[in-house]
Amino acid sequence: MPKFLIVIGSPGAGKTTILSSRRIRENYKVVNFGDILLDIAIKKKYVTNRDQIRYLPHSISTKLQTEAAKHVPKMEGNTILDTHASVEENGRFSPGITFNLLYVMKHTVGFVYIDASNDEIRDRRRRDRKRKREIESDLILDRQRSINIAILSYYSSSLNIPLYIIDNVEGRMKQTVSAFLKHAADAFDEAEK
Repeated sequence: MPKFLIVIGSPGAGKTTILSSRRIRENYKVVNFGDILLDIAIKKKYVTNRDQIRYLPHSISTKLQTEAAKHVPKMEGNTILDTHASVEENGRFSPGITFNLLYVMKHTVGFVYIDASNDEIRDRRRRDRKRKREIESDLILDRQRSINIAILSYYSSSLNIPLYIIDNVEGRMKQTVSAFLKHAADAFDEAEK
């Protein structure tokens, strides 16, 4: 039976970097939900790269999420799912995790929100040459954070599962990964890794 720990963070908070840690990948299967969405979107000729997905009409995004969600229950074991609580595009916030996705993933054991200071997020976005990243104001970053935490708090309460928050401070990757592993072990009800 698969169990899922859903990991969320604003773009630039560092969640993908944390989840690429050898220590985490030795213990858990890590799946990027965006990779599943991208594969489907490219096959359907909606996009040619990941950054175009968030500019799709809401109706198409919802169809992609529903189709991608069908792949998730086929996974086995303790799985970490890297995704977004919300996706923002010009003031429009669309759900990154829908009730449909949570319904399909019946065995979700917790949520982890990876956060960083606004300055660190902007700096990481500037350095990321692989993606198209906006350099946003404190107002927008704070709004994204508030919406994401509100969504996760609601889902955590509705499903009666924990929400963990990790501050990803620049230069403290070892400590951040250790904190993540501690929370993952707690969520999956394992002895600490």
